[in-house]
Amino acid sequence: VGFGRGNFFHPRHGQALSVPVGHIPEVACTFGYYEAGEPLMNDQGLGLGESSCAAMLVNRLPGGVGGSPGAPTGRLDTVTLMQLALERCSSAWCAVQLIGNLSEAYGFVPTPGEPTVGADRGRRAWDDAGEAFTIADAAGHAWVVHVLGGVQGITNSVWAARKVPKGQFAVVANEFTIGELPPNPTEEFVFNREIFRAALAAKLWDGKAPLHFAKTFAPDPVAFEIPTGTTPIPLYGALRRWGLMNLAAPSMKMQFKLSNQEYPFSVRVEKRLSHRDVMGFLRYHYQGTEFDLSKGILAGMFGTPFRLEGGPAIGQIPRGVAIQRTAYSIIVHTGPQRQLAWFSMDTPLTSVYVPLYRRSAAVSHTYSVGHNANFTRESAWWAFDFVNNFMQLRYHDMSSEVYPMID
Repeated sequence: VGFGRGNFFHPRHGQALSVPVGHIPEVACTFGYYEAGEPLMNDQGLGLGESSCAAMLVNRLPGGVGGSPGAPTGRLDTVTLMQLALERCSSAWCAVQLIGNLSEAYGFVPTPGEPTVGADRGRRAWDDAGEAFTIADAAGHAWVVHVLGGVQGITNSVWAARKVPKGQFAVVANEFTIGELPPNPTEEFVFNREIFRAALAAKLWDGKAPLHFAKTFAPDPVAFEIPTGTTPIPLYGALRRWGLMNLAAPSMKMQFKLSNQEYPFSVRVEKRLSHRDVMGFLRYHYQGTEFDLSKGILAGMFGTPFRLEGGPAIGQIPRGVAIQRTAYSIIVHTGPQRQLAWFSMDTPLTSVYVPLYRRSAAVSHTYSVGHNANFTRESAWWAFDFVNNFMQLRYHDMSSEVYPMID
């Protein structure tokens, strides 16, 4: 809460101004950007996405709260790093360097309240303690960045980034996806200069085999209990990566694997993908596969593709790409030809995407008002949320009317 940015941040109803937890050097100028629950895209055509991931290291919050044993204190959380990247960068490469350098200098912390402590074969690990950023720019470059806590006396945060090869499709589904790192940074891989020493000191790596980022700094999804003593739910991430990679490269006929860590970082797409293809990806519920969420007893008599999340006492319920608690979704449609974002309120399966042009001064009033605890007909979010909730009464019948309208 404070001044100097958009009206959204101004104090309301007697709110006190937020107290800074630290300061970083200022820059001469900044770029404007769209922001919802998190920053989206700036006026230079640079866009971001994020996905919270499980991690073996987590920093303490300012004041010494939480964190893994002996962890440094972090001062920059997920949203703050995204804000700084869009304020200060016009290229994906700049954003990668900024996120990495600031994490090392000031320490990364996950969104307060998100991390949940769990166990991987007796080792402590934290769900939602790490972060994966996806970054794309107007020059057509795309990167995936992973960041998590650090090791006291070695580095304030561990991070690594990998460039997405031209013509390839990468998916991050709440788990780290970067695999083996080279001994030194390259044009395709960049990472924390102390990453190998940190892994050794934390006893996460023996220093003999090549360092596999996901297998070193994330728990094994097949064994990870969240919280300790519960049933692991590896399908939560693995099924989304399997399903979406098969949509992008169907002739590969990729076999389903239970562990997210067994999939490739990216696959080569078999046709040029449009923004409408990506909208379809975000609405995917594994139609035509054995995992089709609109089939079976759990879909009910009217075939809803939405499930209760998490794992029951026996077995597990897969997660779809689109879930009912989605607040919004964003497609960054950027590159040399065009720079805009496609934005939808509520879950994309029953919502409409609207364009956000990079140089617009404002958005429609209906897309800038509303709170999910207070119903109002002025808010687009409430309109789409009502449609989705009402469809649960007879989902299959109503979807035949709704789906053609949103396309």
